[in-house]
Amino acid sequence: MVIGMPFVLLAGCIATVAAIVDTPSTPTAAPTMSSGSQATEDAAPTPEQTTETAEPSSPPKPEPKAKTYKGSGSKVVRIQPTSDIRLVTSTARGSSNFIVYGVGPDGEERDLLANDIGNHRGTRLMNLDGEETVALKVEAEGTWTIAVKPVTSARRWTKPRLAGAGDDVVYLDPNSSGFQTITSKFAGEGNFVVYGYDGDGNESLLANEIDKSEAETTLPDSTFLVTIEGDGRWTLERTGI
Repeated sequence: MVIGMPFVLLAGCIATVAAIVDTPSTPTAAPTMSSGSQATEDAAPTPEQTTETAEPSSPPKPEPKAKTYKGSGSKVVRIQPTSDIRLVTSTARGSSNFIVYGVGPDGEERDLLANDIGNHRGTRLMNLDGEETVALKVEAEGTWTIAVKPVTSARRWTKPRLAGAGDDVVYLDPNSSGFQTITSKFAGEGNFVVYGYDGDGNESLLANEIDKSEAETTLPDSTFLVTIEGDGRWTLERTGI
């Protein structure tokens, strides 16, 4: 199990880095003569031996730090531009709509990062499509707090059963392997959607229900990340751990 999870760009935006090692060929040695003997023909010249110097590798990209933004009412919050996948955790107090969109460099709305009425707390993924986000567009009447965090800070799912409420993103520890199943139970109202992602960026719909429900399906091999969207309490159970 890899402790630092190898998060790659998902949903068609995965980059695989292959290290290619060139092994220099062994030069052919020239013929040798014993002491006092006469060579009957000139020895073939020894090919010039060259040594390839490996290019220094780039240092690993530092882990991004969480950034927290606070405010009230409708605002456009400029953030450090990034196309990397991030967690966005938002909380809000109030009785009206609370909506958060990611905004691209062209000013267009991208990811829907929060959509609720009244008090809210939830976490969603930003930049799943690999597009750059430069700002967050907040529509609200009350106070709110938004944290943009690295994906490595996702909540870890280490036991067969996991409970929560509202939108969330969880990291499977260990990742799924072989034949496993996942059961999603929802006790809230409205849409309840669960997605899984594997290391190749494949997305799997694990649950898509309305109101109080229960759904069981297979958990694809190598699934390491699961997202949950729903207004209410939920429970996930998986086999194999």
